Amino acid sequence: MLSEIDKILSIPGKTILIYGDIGSGKSTFVRQLLMKHFNKALYISTVKPVEENLDIWFSDMKDETTNTSESILKRLRDRRGMFLAESSRGTYLSRAKNVIRLRHKSIEEFISELYLHIRENEIEAFGIDSIDPIVREEREKLYELINISHKTHTIGIFATRSLNDPILMTLFDGIIHLKKSEYKGRLLRTLTFEKMAGIQLDQMRYIFTLYNKEVRVFQGKAWNYIYEHKIPKEYYNPKKGVYSTCSRTFDEYLSGGLKESNIYHFHLGLNIPNSFLVNLFYCVISKWILQERKIQIINSPMYSAKKLKQYFQRVIPSEIIDRNVQFGSIDNSDNKNTIPIKRPAKLLTERWWSSRKDTEEPTLHFIVTDLLDNELGYKDTKVFLLNLTRLIRDSRDFMIIITKEGSATNIEGIKLSEISSQINEVEGAYVLTKIKPADRKVFALDLVKKNGYYLPEVIPIV
Repeated sequence: MLSEIDKILSIPGKTILIYGDIGSGKSTFVRQLLMKHFNKALYISTVKPVEENLDIWFSDMKDETTNTSESILKRLRDRRGMFLAESSRGTYLSRAKNVIRLRHKSIEEFISELYLHIRENEIEAFGIDSIDPIVREEREKLYELINISHKTHTIGIFATRSLNDPILMTLFDGIIHLKKSEYKGRLLRTLTFEKMAGIQLDQMRYIFTLYNKEVRVFQGKAWNYIYEHKIPKEYYNPKKGVYSTCSRTFDEYLSGGLKESNIYHFHLGLNIPNSFLVNLFYCVISKWILQERKIQIINSPMYSAKKLKQYFQRVIPSEIIDRNVQFGSIDNSDNKNTIPIKRPAKLLTERWWSSRKDTEEPTLHFIVTDLLDNELGYKDTKVFLLNLTRLIRDSRDFMIIITKEGSATNIEGIKLSEISSQINEVEGAYVLTKIKPADRKVFALDLVKKNGYYLPEVIPIV
């Protein structure tokens, strides 16, 4: 999840408090920490009976042959070392077996029983979801409850709805605040470290999601290292004029993938670094070129045609680049692979289209408008994009347009495209929203390392 959380969970006797409003993800967070980090863990619910927790959390463990509460509990206990307990002062009558019973009449009995079960079952960590009833009724006993973790050298994870007591904050080694925030009229979830005793923090706040009933935190820093790793040569085969980008989730975001005769637009926010753009090239363009497909590129002024070619040569043989890639450039030193960007717009369009190689396969036009804006100006850039779009509509080609904050052609990119998106940096993560067709969803553009490769993923933030 995060290195700071991993570190504190590796120190026996530490306690963590997770607090946030209803629906902020506290229960999911507690469950995930217990199940993913420990061989034997105990989850205690003070609010819901065991059956309800099983239905909400562990429905993915059901199958056609074993779909009962008893079978799920047995699998949790035998294979994952996960124990569940009820702490409800006898108000719930659970029929499920293999449940640790904490049938206490007082908080003192509850603490005594909990200590006993931790010892008897060799528990490594326990979670109490939530401590609200204890705080509300017998706050003075809370210290004894928290102290169980220190006495048994186990990790104690506690959840609560609110934290308004300064004294309470001193009792825990770590305090994490989960919050539902607003982002451009959409839901955005944030995780804030308010206390992590003895742990050095990279940053205080992160974006996270509860997608697929799991907490997933987005950092964004992996994009800085992607160029150090080779890309996989696997590529999803095109079907009926639709081509894969660089990952299945990216394809799903684009309604199935890149379609022939279509235009796609991405607008990069002010805080998006130029290195991110190059690394996005690395994922999308390198895969396209490795399949011996044709591409014509107008890149950012920061990266000349020669520099970009050298960049690709780290993973793509030079002969493949020479056969399949054309660069739009103001530096025409390499006539074999470059198309000079010069006025007027009509002549540039003719030169650009004539450089396109006539093959049975479509050509991808990848255009960052910085260089066009600087060299041609707004009017000629607009004419070039409009004319090129008309030609693409009558062919099997497709185009990706990249505009940056302050670009005069941003509106044109939205108008010309079938799908237009905005990428912003929020709390260190790259957040993706659709401008056209507009929806109310927000996504994280993340990187996942699989089999030694980094692959982009577009994950809904829910």
